[in-house]
Amino acid sequence: MSLELDIQIPRRSFELSVSCRIDSGCTGVFGPSGSGKTTLFNLIAGLESPSWGRIVLDDRVLTDIDAGDFVHPSKRQIGVVFQNLRLFPHMTVRENLNFAADYSLPSNGGIDEIVDLLDLENLLDAKPMNISGGEAQRCALGRALASKPKLLLLDEPFSAVDPTRRREVIPYLRRLRDEKDLPILVISHDLPDLQRIADQFLLLDSGRQVGFGTLDEIQYDGHERMNVLPLRSPRRTSDGSWRYDVSGMKGVTVKSDWCTEGELRALLRPDEIILSRRPMPELAIHHQVPARVKSVRQQEGSVICEVNAGILLRTVISNGAQDYLKLQSGDEVFCLFKALSLKI
Repeated sequence: MSLELDIQIPRRSFELSVSCRIDSGCTGVFGPSGSGKTTLFNLIAGLESPSWGRIVLDDRVLTDIDAGDFVHPSKRQIGVVFQNLRLFPHMTVRENLNFAADYSLPSNGGIDEIVDLLDLENLLDAKPMNISGGEAQRCALGRALASKPKLLLLDEPFSAVDPTRRREVIPYLRRLRDEKDLPILVISHDLPDLQRIADQFLLLDSGRQVGFGTLDEIQYDGHERMNVLPLRSPRRTSDGSWRYDVSGMKGVTVKSDWCTEGELRALLRPDEIILSRRPMPELAIHHQVPARVKSVRQQEGSVICEVNAGILLRTVISNGAQDYLKLQSGDEVFCLFKALSLKI
């Protein structure tokens, strides 16, 4: 399945212009406030119409301004999860799911698969006011899936839950990404959380499409960009928590108080990595990983160094540090970072 966008619409402070093809998997739509994320959400969902262009979902034209085609939002086969969730408060979770399943065209034959996928069994008889924010988010996802969509559209899914509850939601979003053959668009201003789940990114700035692809492909230079480290081999520790190995980085582990099935990623800020020409055992920094410099480039008062430490890491150092280290491509270095710097 795929979503094709080639649209424009004027706004008071900018003109939104987006042209791309989005295939199955998770795409993060990212940009600062006022960049056009909400406008794009409304255009895809059919809540607004562009001034020019086309929207095509799975070879079905949803919007074509030249041809005068516009499919009503209820007929678009798009599962939408709004920022405020909009669960029916007078209905139980089961009734919310069944409402969407009964409304879908064609009927999808029940909600059992969705209940299993999102672990909703114990919530079915509860009403939204009696469940947590993370549980409500999963219910909203389930209701969107119950409509048998060809596209899942999520608006700021992390803003409705606190950081602790986000950890409950993210594994289910990954599970949807891995098990459902449909495009998933996650619209957010929170790049670190997007990096935990997204395969590729659509970057917007003042209505302009300034990048589309993986973060490496689009060379996004914002300091919010994190290093994303794949984790493997979960195992219990003596205190009941879990420890993971960072795939590709020998001897680097991450401790967490939770465990989940499927892919798990840790985040490491580029500015929390110290580069050194030699190991420094006199410092109380647990991880000191040998690496080789891949590239060095100047950026707005700092220096971006990409190094291969078993996996590619992006680091940010000061101009003064570069004057002292004089790093060049091919140099051998050590990456120093605290264990607490790795965030799951």
